[in-house]
Amino acid sequence: QHLYNRPSASPADTGRMTFDDVIMKTVACLVALVVGAGITLFVAPGLSSGLMILGALGGFVLALVNTFKKQPSPALILAYA
Repeated sequence: QHLYNRPSASPADTGRMTFDDVIMKTVACLVALVVGAGITLFVAPGLSSGLMILGALGGFVLALVNTFKKQPSPALILAYA
């Protein structure tokens, strides 16, 4: 009977994400994406091709690291965005 009288576990206790968590993390990644895209508007045209190549290679490396990593890393996911 003691187990039935205890309060139920919250999402923080079980480690599960709620809809609000998913929405906030998606918005954070979208903001990072828009800021990164906005930077390209103010960069000189000659420098933009070099940044494009650097971003493509960096994105590829981060995609591989995020894919094959056992535990997801929020910092790496945000850097990929």
